[in-house]
Parts: sequence; C-alpha cells; structure tokens
Amino acid sequence: MIKGNKRQFCRILITWLLASLIPCISVSSKHKQSVAQTITARILKVYPSPGVWTGVIESFQWTEVRVEKSSMPEINTGVILKLGVFLVAGNNLFDQNAQFSSDKISEGKLIRVDFSKKCVSPYPESSYLIDPGCIVMLK
Repeated sequence: MIKGNKRQFCRILITWLLASLIPCISVSSKHKQSVAQTITARILKVYPSPGVWTGVIESFQWTEVRVEKSSMPEINTGVILKLGVFLVAGNNLFDQNAQFSSDKISEGKLIRVDFSKKCVSPYPESSYLIDPGCIVMLK
C-alpha cells in the first residue's frame, strides 16, 4: 500500500514539474522572437547636428539609410528610412561637439539597428527615433 502511494505521489510530482516548465519554455521562445527585430542598413546621408545634447529637451541627429537586411516583415530590404538618433553625451557614436563621430557614422558605413520597443519610437513618414545604444557599427 505504501509503495502504491509513493508511486502515485511521484507521478503527481513529475506531472506538476512538467506543467510548471511549459510556461517557462513558452516565455523563453517569445523573448527570442522579440530580440531578433533588427535591420542592417547602409548610411546614405548624415544630416547636420543641432549641436546640443539631449537633456531637458530631446535632441537628435538624422541619418538616411537603405535597408540591406531586415528580420521584420514590416520593413523590406531596399527601403530608405530616416533615423533620428538621440544625442546622448558620453555615447561612443558622438564626438565632443554633440554630433556623429565621422569615423563611426558617415556615408557608406554599415550599421545594425535593434528595432525592439525599448530602442525605437516611430516618427512620421518612414522615420524612427533611435536610442544610440541600440546601434552597432559593422563596417
């Protein structure tokens, strides 16, 4: 009788453990899908900076890019986008004059941009505001 109860207890315990792991696996796979929202783009044009760091008022410098690779169905390759990048003091994309550092962000350079919700805010007319920490220089 005790052996039967022990087996039943073990079955219940294993069932409970497996049932508790399924939501974890599901959440993990959803997280991986959100991380993969990136584009790879070639910089076509860099617009002049306002020369003021973001502070009380948001300040950003614009670039125009052509998408070369996209993991998102809503942004096609070949599309031209305008990206406004927040001028954040101390970020390595910028020089001391509150503008893009020419050796990092300039015409012809290749960048990868994370398009997750924490990094990007949509802006009118195929434009986006980007957190500079979400840009990686590739070439």
